[in-house]
Amino acid sequence: MTTQHVKTSDLLSDSISYTMENCLYRSCSSDSESTTTASVMNEKQSKKRVRRYADAFLEYGFTSVFHKNEEKPKCLICLKVLSSKSMKPDKLKQHLETVHKEYSGKQRSFFQCRKRQLSRQHVQCKRPLSSEQAERASFEVSYRIARARKPPSIAETLIFPAALNMVKIMCGETEANKLKAVLLSENTVKLRIEAIAVHQEAMLVERLKCTLAYALQIAVSTEGQDTYVLAFVRYIWEDAILEDILYCLPLPERETAEGIFNVLQSYLVDKNIPWDRLVGFCTDRASPVAGLRTLVKRVVPSAVWSHSMIHWEQLAAKLSMELGEVLQQVTSIVTYIKPYPLFAKLCDAMGPDYDRLLCHTEVHWMLRGKILERFFELRDQLLAFAVDFAKTEFIDFMCDDQKMCHLAYIADILGKLRELNASVQGKNTSIIQLSNRITAFMEKIAFWKKNMLNLNYSSFPQLSKFLSDNEIDKCSTRVMIEHLCCLQKHFTSFFPDLDVTQLIWVQNPFLCQPEDLDLPVAEIEQLIDISCDYLLQGRHSQVSLSEFWFSVRNEYPEISMHALKLLVPFASTYLCDKGLSALVYLKSLNRSTLEVTSEIRCAISTTPPDFEKLCCNLQTHVS
Repeated sequence: MTTQHVKTSDLLSDSISYTMENCLYRSCSSDSESTTTASVMNEKQSKKRVRRYADAFLEYGFTSVFHKNEEKPKCLICLKVLSSKSMKPDKLKQHLETVHKEYSGKQRSFFQCRKRQLSRQHVQCKRPLSSEQAERASFEVSYRIARARKPPSIAETLIFPAALNMVKIMCGETEANKLKAVLLSENTVKLRIEAIAVHQEAMLVERLKCTLAYALQIAVSTEGQDTYVLAFVRYIWEDAILEDILYCLPLPERETAEGIFNVLQSYLVDKNIPWDRLVGFCTDRASPVAGLRTLVKRVVPSAVWSHSMIHWEQLAAKLSMELGEVLQQVTSIVTYIKPYPLFAKLCDAMGPDYDRLLCHTEVHWMLRGKILERFFELRDQLLAFAVDFAKTEFIDFMCDDQKMCHLAYIADILGKLRELNASVQGKNTSIIQLSNRITAFMEKIAFWKKNMLNLNYSSFPQLSKFLSDNEIDKCSTRVMIEHLCCLQKHFTSFFPDLDVTQLIWVQNPFLCQPEDLDLPVAEIEQLIDISCDYLLQGRHSQVSLSEFWFSVRNEYPEISMHALKLLVPFASTYLCDKGLSALVYLKSLNRSTLEVTSEIRCAISTTPPDFEKLCCNLQTHVS
């Protein structure tokens, strides 16, 4: 009984053990099979997502290239590499028919021949292993040259030899030889700058196509033989208001408002930039730009036109006959001493761009910087210069106390205007904000007139010092008071189309009465909600106007977008003035025949280039 019982127990134990092992095996097999099935399905799905090049795509003018282990279609005409998602017949055909219409009906043999030509070029110019880094370095150096406004030849004559010497000394001969892969010849740098300019322009145009509002400012340069039209744009992009150069193009027609408008019209139409999103237009009243206002208003009646806050030629024209003669005499003296070392002393406060260079007009240049103040400070040296060269008319002018008194006043008043001009520039400025500063300046003019009548000249340092040093008890104030009155009238005409008092809600929505505003009902209701939100009131005092209205755009879309469109228009042509100075510098005497359209964009554009994308789309260099 005992033996049989033991055997039965052993058999039962073996059976249970076998059953458990079998179940465990099935469980593991099931898990393994499910894991294998899942991996197979994932592999199939991943395979479905990868698009492969087909030989039939050659009919649409496309071959393929591998970039970072990913196959992408490459156009045989423009050599542009599209994304892998474009590896579809319909998208490739669309590219051919829209971008290269003239090649739309070509036979397959044509594209085969084109492919063989490119293959031969690739074989002829085997690129070093570090070609991508070399191309990136070439683009970076070219961009820096353009930003510094230096000639392209400087890379080959100075930058490359200096870099080669530095690396050879610091790192050795082997590392220095790697720099030889960087292409920095004069022609290569020019091509790089042109490619960067085209790339920056394309990015800007794409943004303007999508922006909700943009504003323009336009000016004309007549320096040299060519006339250029310079345009800057301010636009809403994501959560900021950005500024950039739109174009710098030669004017093919006469210098008329119609000619300038035709350039603008052709550019916007060619780039598919919508006219209806133009909310502001800023020019000066100098001919021929002044007539643009009427032409633009015909296309976009709702666009707000604003006159440049401070336009130097306009202010010079407001000078009386006596003050105008003084300014003209100073201009003649400065022009005469340009070839002499004394001229450098006059320009030492103007910066390197002005050391040997007049701006796009002489009067503009005379008033732009501290040249008049420097002239007045150096009047003794200038008088000695005139005596040495026996310039009688200069001597008579420098010895006339009445004219020196007027010169001191001109230097002081234009210095104050220059300070005002500097205060109305910078980021996040608008007509609404700057109108407060103009109002304050007009009140100062009234204060200065009152002091002038009481023979108090303390507001004008140069004039006051001159009168005290020469022991002159009083000076004829009629000319200066007339000029101050003329300035008052000039500033009252800055905003003919805009009643700034009705836009206080944009500057401070917490101090206005929303129900009294001429706004749509939805916007008034949203403005009431904002004015009652104390958390927003605290934020308003900590950030700029544009940042505040961007922060409430999601919660209050209608009123915030209305406010942002009122903040976009320019208040002055300051950017155009800087651009015109850069244009003159680029087209200086030793580079007068230079085509500066690409160089000036690279020099002053605020859109940073994408060097990786530029290198990816770069055609292989043929030696």
